[in-house]
Amino acid sequence: KEKEKPAPATAAPPPAPAPAADSGAISLQVNVFSSAEAADPVAGLLKRKNFPVTVVPGTTDHYFHVLVGPYSNMKEADAVKKKLEEEGFKPIVKK
Repeated sequence: KEKEKPAPATAAPPPAPAPAADSGAISLQVNVFSSAEAADPVAGLLKRKNFPVTVVPGTTDHYFHVLVGPYSNMKEADAVKKKLEEEGFKPIVKK
């Protein structure tokens, strides 16, 4: 007679998501500006169009990068890249 394994009384919580920098996440760089103030109007436009946008100071330069994402895979990033291109942007894939 086979015994079924009883379900645990409490399920373990899901693991916390890894930080974007460590997860191999893919972002789309939409533009680069010399100041955060110059980047804000573009970021605002993208937010109004429901893109997940952030303005990030460069780590190797003194510019402010307008990024959309992050996305967990290239298929997802490519689909959003296409939408951004339809909006007139020329995004660059950043891993």
